[in-house]
Amino acid sequence: MKIKGVDFPPALLDALRDGRLVVFTWAGVSMGPPASLPSFRRLAEQVAKGTGKSIAKSETDDQFFGRLKEDSVKVHQRAADILQLDKRESNALHQDLLRLFQETGPVRIVTTNFDCLFEQAAEVEKLFENKPKVFEAPTLPPDSRFEGIARPMALSTNRRRWC
Repeated sequence: MKIKGVDFPPALLDALRDGRLVVFTWAGVSMGPPASLPSFRRLAEQVAKGTGKSIAKSETDDQFFGRLKEDSVKVHQRAADILQLDKRESNALHQDLLRLFQETGPVRIVTTNFDCLFEQAAEVEKLFENKPKVFEAPTLPPDSRFEGIARPMALSTNRRRWC
């Protein structure tokens, strides 16, 4: 079935209709404007700026962040400063992914992003009568039938909390 020029497989539409669809998202969903957040790799490079450290070909971004932290780099503080969400806005992809659930049932999104742009999109765009529930690690939904948005704990600094 085609919706706005996108050909969706019947199995996906059946899962959506039956409340079985869970959308998993990564950094890419928040990279488009106006959010314009960096990819995880780009964030790692920006956090390391001025430290003289760089990502080795043999290590993952997570390993590099761990190495930076072991070298006393304030990784969370630097990341929070780079990703300042005070002036960030959700983008069309956040809104469109939420709209999938608008008429079919509860939102079921799992994201690896620290940002709160899905919540912002739901609220600003007034997509739902009731805001989706947010599960923030380490308190994740207890089973696979959760309803809401599950994500890692939003970064915070002494000065502000992201969400």
